[in-house]
Amino acid sequence: MGDNTVIPPAVGGDVIRTIQRASLAKTQVIALDIGGEAGPELLLAPGTALPVQPQQTVTPLAPASAPVTNVDTTVIAANAARKGLVVFNVGPVAVFFGMGVAAILNGGIALLPNGTWVMDPSTFYAGAIHAICSFGSTLAIQEYN
Repeated sequence: MGDNTVIPPAVGGDVIRTIQRASLAKTQVIALDIGGEAGPELLLAPGTALPVQPQQTVTPLAPASAPVTNVDTTVIAANAARKGLVVFNVGPVAVFFGMGVAAILNGGIALLPNGTWVMDPSTFYAGAIHAICSFGSTLAIQEYN
């Protein structure tokens, strides 16, 4: 027997999908479908609990700001304890980042004026972060350990 749960209900959001498959032995499968895209399936063996990823505790460091010019500079020091980072471009021009290497204009990660970069698992980096822009900007920085 399979059941689907739509999140949020009656709105047509994401779906938690369960399927009972009949093969040599009946198996239960669960998947999370996000935005209509079929998600990966997890086989549930009898008596096996669902894996749970505990939420990590983070501690915010003091808010910081960093000027950015047309010369490469390190704007965020390496931090092996870093668990998160949010950077907001307060200035009027795009800022470009280099991860552990010199930043170059029009290369790397670009942060447009009034743009926010939230470091996520696919872009997570604990090393030094460099920045450069065409003539002058300021970054607002919030780092978490």
